[in-house]
Order: sequence, then C-alpha cells, then structure tokens
Amino acid sequence: MNILFLDWKCFLKEDTIKTMEELGHKVFPFIEEHYEERTSKDFHEALLSFCEKNAIDLAFSYNFYPSLAEGCKEMNIPYVSFLYDSPYVKLFSFTLMYPTNTVYVFDSSLAEFFQKGGITNVHYHVLPANTRKTERLKDKPHDKSFTTSDVSFIGGLYNEAHNFYDRIDFSKDRYLEGYVKGIMRAQSKIYGASILEDSLSKEIIDRFEKVLPIPESKDGIDSLAYTYANYVIARKLTSIERINYLTKIGVAFPENDLKLYTLSQDAKIKGFKNMGIIGYDTDMIHAFRESKINLNISLRSIINGIPLRAMDILASGGFLLSNYQLDLDNAFIAGEDYDYFDSEESLLTKIDYYLSHENEKKEIAENGYRKAKEYYSIRKIIDEILSPFS
Repeated sequence: MNILFLDWKCFLKEDTIKTMEELGHKVFPFIEEHYEERTSKDFHEALLSFCEKNAIDLAFSYNFYPSLAEGCKEMNIPYVSFLYDSPYVKLFSFTLMYPTNTVYVFDSSLAEFFQKGGITNVHYHVLPANTRKTERLKDKPHDKSFTTSDVSFIGGLYNEAHNFYDRIDFSKDRYLEGYVKGIMRAQSKIYGASILEDSLSKEIIDRFEKVLPIPESKDGIDSLAYTYANYVIARKLTSIERINYLTKIGVAFPENDLKLYTLSQDAKIKGFKNMGIIGYDTDMIHAFRESKINLNISLRSIINGIPLRAMDILASGGFLLSNYQLDLDNAFIAGEDYDYFDSEESLLTKIDYYLSHENEKKEIAENGYRKAKEYYSIRKIIDEILSPFS
C-alpha cells in the first residue's frame, strides 16, 4: 500500500516508518502547518493534493487528528490512528464517527466508553514495544554517569508555573477549593476507575468557569466536565502523587543513587539528583537499562492503560516497578515480567527488596523484555493493524 504518515514530532516515528517499509508498503511522510486545527482549509487542500499525487491508499498517524479524518472521509481513504497521549480532547471530535476511521487507544476503559456509546471503530490495543530501537542503540557509547542509577523516574512533575490548577485563585471560592481537594483525596485511594468527572456537578462546573474559564467545544462530545477533570484536576493529582512518592523514596533511601529526569529542571526533591531532560531516542534507553529500578507513576487520566513510558522500559530490557494498572496486569505477569505497588508502603518495601535481590530483578527484566518483543513488538502490532487493509 501507499501509506500517508502524518509527519509530526511523534514518538516511534522512525521505527514505525521503517517497519511499514519492511512489511512491503511505501510510506509518504506528510505535514502541513495547520494539522492540529480541527478544521483547516489550507490543510484540507494540501492533503487532497498530496493524496492524489501519490495515489495514497491509507493514512496513518499517532494520535487522532480531525482535519485528517475529514479529508480521508471525503476521499474515501481509510484512516488508522493510534493514540499514546492521555488526556486527548481531539478524540471527542464528531469526526471520530466517520466510517473511514479505525482508531486504537491504549486504555481499555476509554475503548469501553466509546463502544458503549455505539462508536464501534475505536478499539483497545497495547502500545508497541520498540525493541528494534533497543537493538539499534544498546551498544552505542554514552555517558554512564548520566544514565546509571539505583532508582530512576523519567517524566513530568506537572508543577510548572503555567499549569491550569495553579492558575486558579481559590481565594475567590474556598468551597470549590475544598471540594476539589476532597475528590482528589478520594481518587488517590482508587486505581482502575475515575471518580473525577462524575463528581463535577453543574454547580461545580459553574464555579470552575468563574475562576478558570475554558471555552466549551462546539464540534465534539467532549464536555467541560471532561476538560476540568482531566486537564486540571487529574494533572494536579498526578503532580501531588509523583512528588509525594519520590519524596518518600528520597527520605527512605538517602544513601542510594536516585535520579530524576524531567522537563522541570528547577525541581528539587530531597535525595534525588535532577538530571534535567533526557533524549527519547538517545540516552533514555540506556537509563532504562542501567537503572536498577525504573518507576512508572501513571498520569491520573490513564485509568487502566499501560503508558508508553512503561512499554519503553520493558522494550529496553529495564526493570519496571509501576503503580497498579489493570491493562498492565492483563498483558504481563506481576513478579515475573515486572512488579507493581499499590501504596506508599508497598512502593518502599519493593524498592528495598529488589535493590537487595539483583539476580531476581534481572530475571524479571529479561522476562519482561522477551514478552514485550514476542507479543507487542512494533513489527507485530503495525502488521496487525494494517493487515485488514492490505
């Protein structure tokens, strides 16, 4: 097939294109500056011209783009998209329902939501494990003082000054502040389900609109409740949890080499060395392989899914210690391929255990890598999702 690949700065791009080519397809990278807009005349015209010129049979993108869906529908070209971001408000566009779309999401709860709503072209799938990148990069020279650690966490802290939650002046509505803190405390005790959106009544949304106005979508089914729950509250709760977990680890293991790789270069967590940004296609694989324990602390808008970072750890041959996620538990075996924690106490206990059981930890990491490569390799998954159209 001639495949249009939406050429934005997405993860997995290089190896996905190479995989498609190895499977016998011809790939045509395409981008236009307005690709993120829900509707764009410039994008639409450029897309139609590009597809006609290159006899495109199918369009593919990581994440879902309504403007691309619109063009594919007009040309009757299949559009396959694979989400790895959460939350992702564009998925709630009315264009999602077009029969030319096939959409894969990495969170089973999200797929279930759409299926129950009668939108049957949204499917659940574990994200690809890019073991081919591991094979390509594992022996590359690198600075081991930067990538080696006892415990590491790679990810955002969501504590930047411009985050939505901290823009709110709660002095204008102390009731709202107390209510939101209450539902965050309740949600912090629950994994595998979200109470945040359902807890936002019309009264609470009206209060939110007064202190943090957000325009409501006019071309989709996303609601203000979805936006406030996932872009404001869930991100703040994730920030609180990540900082809290890392702080507890720093206090409990002051003599160990603890490293944090994050965009928040000014962030200070006692016991952790803030290493700043780490390159996704360079040093990250080495950090996963050379950290004795790699932490995954999921973004709270991900209900059941396996985040891309967790799949990257497994695909790199690193040892994964994650908060409990139902989809992770279904795809891999805890204590055999990875392990999980479900409380502060279990997190600290398992870190202590695995730091003193090196051989067991290595065996688990090797098992996780083998299973990721056998069942969820980028080649296997790309072939699987494209084969119905070949």
